[in-house]
Amino acid sequence: MITRKCLCPTCHATAEKGSYCAVHAKERMTAATRKPFYSAKRSSEGFYNTSRWRTLRRKQLEKQPYCALCGSEIDLSVDHIQNADGNEELFFDENNLQTLCRTCHSQKTRAEIFSRRHIG
Repeated sequence: MITRKCLCPTCHATAEKGSYCAVHAKERMTAATRKPFYSAKRSSEGFYNTSRWRTLRRKQLEKQPYCALCGSEIDLSVDHIQNADGNEELFFDENNLQTLCRTCHSQKTRAEIFSRRHIG
């Protein structure tokens, strides 16, 4: 079994690759119906289905074929450094992209969601 850091952004416990530790897995199961962002739609959703995005994504992966945070070369995705929030110019800005592995991308997204929920 491959283990990595728990997907919870503030946890340093180990868990099965791409999963949560025992404590956070249990919390996630009991809190799933209370979490407001589970079924949220991205404001830039339509841009992901364009050939322009697929071309830009492929170029980014060729330019940086490893995770910007951990260096992994497995299970990569392209992340927007600054959330585009429906802004087409920012969404397609090459300087606003970075390559992340699935684990780091998930942790970054969860940290962003956590900070949005706890502002104010």
